Amino acid sequence: MPHLTIQDEIKKLRCSDSPTVTRSPSPKKTEKYIVQKLRKQFELTKDTIGDGSFSRVKIVHRKEQGTLVKYAAKFLNREAKVSEQLYEERAWKEFDIARNLHHPNIAEVISLCRHNPHLVFVMEHCQHGDLCDLMAKATLRHGAKKCFFKQMLRGVAYMHSHGIAHHDIKPENLVLADDNVLKLIDFGLSEVFADLLPPDSKGERKLGPVREFPARLYDSYDARALDVWSCAITAFAIFAGDVPWDLADDEDKSYQAFRGSWQYLLEEYPDLPVTADNFPLTTFAKALPEKELATLLLRMLHPFPEKRMTILEVLEDPWVQAIECCSPESNHSSTVRGDKDCGIPKMHDHRPLTDELASNSD
Repeated sequence: MPHLTIQDEIKKLRCSDSPTVTRSPSPKKTEKYIVQKLRKQFELTKDTIGDGSFSRVKIVHRKEQGTLVKYAAKFLNREAKVSEQLYEERAWKEFDIARNLHHPNIAEVISLCRHNPHLVFVMEHCQHGDLCDLMAKATLRHGAKKCFFKQMLRGVAYMHSHGIAHHDIKPENLVLADDNVLKLIDFGLSEVFADLLPPDSKGERKLGPVREFPARLYDSYDARALDVWSCAITAFAIFAGDVPWDLADDEDKSYQAFRGSWQYLLEEYPDLPVTADNFPLTTFAKALPEKELATLLLRMLHPFPEKRMTILEVLEDPWVQAIECCSPESNHSSTVRGDKDCGIPKMHDHRPLTDELASNSD
């Protein structure tokens, strides 16, 4: 079997505060945006809701139309070996991407401020924590897990339709707002893989040529395929309660078995598509509650990126289409094609029970 590309060598998707890979700088800063001092726009609090190697997240607030509104402020840390110029370039790159994303399943980033010595992103506050917190409480029902899966897919599909790959999809980067909507955060590793072309005669904008990125190990790769892989690993964690392997390399026995099952299938039936009746015989599938889900995730984890499903193909899968989803409908793919993700609307309450009781008692 040929060498697997970088998509198949990604590290374990775990709930931890370990640092991610080095972030690439932006070639230029945002034009016509003035960075204000944080204290001029917001009032700081002592509440810290997140603390990691690259940033610390605190609560800030301000009055809007007579109402005190809370926001999450992400204070970007500068590593000792990183110059001030590189630190600012990385922050501008992330802000450039984040402030142009507007979708129900993506957290809105509203401002870039300075609070010496930090640059600070101010974004909407999702008070019920990240997906790791929700999974740790072990109170999610199967319907809620399916709803979260579909919401994640919708957010990623919107990004891909605008030529952007997230590149760091994992439970820590999915947070729950008070309206039960799951939102993607943290765009520090995101990459623009294609530019939007000017509007055509119908006013529609399509994606230009797709760029490939240099792989760290073997061949070049399509950034979208890495997101599909990461979505599948995150989905496995949601439904099975754990990641399928520690590291996607040949030293990990679980991954070795997974790769071996694919190798046998591809050698014996190289052109046969993966279906519910034809898929790798692996313990990976046995850990999932539905055969249709197992088949879908295996198709998202195909060893060859060019044969892996796209996010739009995942959303069009009949099993995904049938998921009752309480996320607001959005024409996530209108940039490149008509929206077929009609879905089945449903209002759930995904908030942890303790949070729900606290909210009702206010």
